[in-house]
Amino acid sequence: MIIIIFQIIFILAVLGILFFIFRKIPALLEHPRRSEKGDVIYENIRKQLGKAKEKVEASEFLHETVIPKTEKFLRKSKIILLKLDNFLAKRADKLREKIKKRKKIK
Repeated sequence: MIIIIFQIIFILAVLGILFFIFRKIPALLEHPRRSEKGDVIYENIRKQLGKAKEKVEASEFLHETVIPKTEKFLRKSKIILLKLDNFLAKRADKLREKIKKRKKIK
């Protein structure tokens, strides 16, 4: 009985969603796929990003301090991750050995 009630509620919910979708389809078809406002906004964003990129490339501060520190951080991160990987691999091997020993005992 409860299953039938949940099925009826589910069917009504799906029908309600479909009703709203089919009501909005004509309104959606009237709108253009691309608006000129959107294109203008994207062009402005591209121009601003281009200007920012030029400023960053010309910045001496970036080349002298930020990039070397970032490179050093990435190298240390890589070493830490490799050590973690090595530790986890050893731990997995020990667990496999324990499982093999338990299987041999039984």
